[in-house]
Parts: sequence; structure tokens; C-alpha cells
Amino acid sequence: MSETREAPAPHDARLEPARPVLLMFRSFLIRALAAAVLYSFLAVGSKSQCFGEADETCIRVEIGPSPILYLAIAFIAIGAFRAVDRRAVDAHDAARMLTRRLRLILAIVVVSIVAIGLWIAYCPIEGWPRPGTWFFPFPFGAAELTHV
Repeated sequence: MSETREAPAPHDARLEPARPVLLMFRSFLIRALAAAVLYSFLAVGSKSQCFGEADETCIRVEIGPSPILYLAIAFIAIGAFRAVDRRAVDAHDAARMLTRRLRLILAIVVVSIVAIGLWIAYCPIEGWPRPGTWFFPFPFGAAELTHV
């Protein structure tokens, strides 16, 4: 007795018109998550310095990813999905909407990484303590100042 194998069923014909849009959604989601992971790895930095000889005082400034930026990425992604669902006329229109929102996410991530890098590079630790105000790069990153 021989076994008969059935050929795999072709894709459901009813889903064929939606296939390009589903692929765009998947591509958008993967790229948005990749941008969030990139931000997680590159939005970090620290700087420290010690002052005095007898009673040495050390200042350490650390900066890391801000949870607010992750929320912004999530809200932009959800907004993109809702906009495509409500206003897209065809696949081309959906692709245009998703591309715009993805560019917005990437711009926010790049600006945040650059702002954090510049802030940590030019953070004025020398001469501590001195009067004045320290500006932290909120909402681009979450900074912590440690005085030991």
C-alpha cells in the first residue's frame, strides 16, 4: 500500500489582494523594532571626574534610553496602523503612509542618539561644584547624576 501525499494548498485567493499590505505592515514593524533596539544600544554614555586631594569628591553622570521614547515609537506605530486602516485607499496609499511614519520614527531615534552623544560629550563636569543649572536631555534620554 502506498501513501499518497497531497500537494500543498495554494495561498487562499481571498487573501491575495491584502498580501502586499500585510508584507508592508510586517516590514514596518520589523524596522520600527530595529530602530528601538538601535536606540537601546547607542543611547548610552557616562562621564565622571574626581576633585580635590584630601577629601576627594567624585561626580558621575550616566545617561541611558528614555522610556518616553519607546512610548513615542509605539504610539507612532499604532497611529500608522490606524491611519492605514481608516484612510488608505489602496496598497500604494498604505505604503506611503507607513513610509512617512517610519521616517518619523527613524528621525526621532537619530535625533535622540545625536542629542545624547552631544550632551554627554559637552557635559560640564569640570569645576564642580559651581553655581548654575544643569540641563538634562529630557525626553531624549534618562540621565542620572551621582555625587560621591
